[in-house]
Amino acid sequence: MSRSKKEIIMEIAYNSFVEKGYENTNIRQLCKEAKVEAPTIYYYFESKKGLFFAVAESLNEKHDELLKEQIFLDCMMEPQDRLFELFKFNLLYAKNNPKDTKFFLRYRLFPPEDITEELITFQLESSKHRNEIEKKIFDECLRKGLITKERLDIVRKVYDMFVANHCYDTVMFDYCPTDEELPNIWEYFVKYKIYLPE
Repeated sequence: MSRSKKEIIMEIAYNSFVEKGYENTNIRQLCKEAKVEAPTIYYYFESKKGLFFAVAESLNEKHDELLKEQIFLDCMMEPQDRLFELFKFNLLYAKNNPKDTKFFLRYRLFPPEDITEELITFQLESSKHRNEIEKKIFDECLRKGLITKERLDIVRKVYDMFVANHCYDTVMFDYCPTDEELPNIWEYFVKYKIYLPE
């Protein structure tokens, strides 16, 4: 099936946003690579900023669709095991979609100055679904006495950092723990960072 002009533009822009960054992505160069005139890009996206957020939204939808397919979200698994499965899902996503993950990491860590406010708003909106899933699991940990109310917020932050660091290592250093290593990494993390009881 042939791709539409809009899809071609988005793919070329996506590559540029990942490899060159937002500031160094040039509409004129995108036009040249996509073999379109500037009015075509402005017709679909209105501006470079509009194009950027169209790409970001597309990647976010792809991630969320994959997340919705995960069995552990609805099963009767213990909450700490569901957290482990969520961690594994994120690592596998990073491993299988390194370019998408680089895009998300790049613009979370280094938001371009002229779109910083819109980007923060977008990230808050686009992560609502994932945050709700995570919150539900952590609330279950709280109800079961696995985490105290006083430690809940800090544990969530530490968990998010733990996941982000492993995803970063996966895409930047091509290091992803094996299936055999993962349980040990998780057990160490739980024991020394989350303090779930034995």
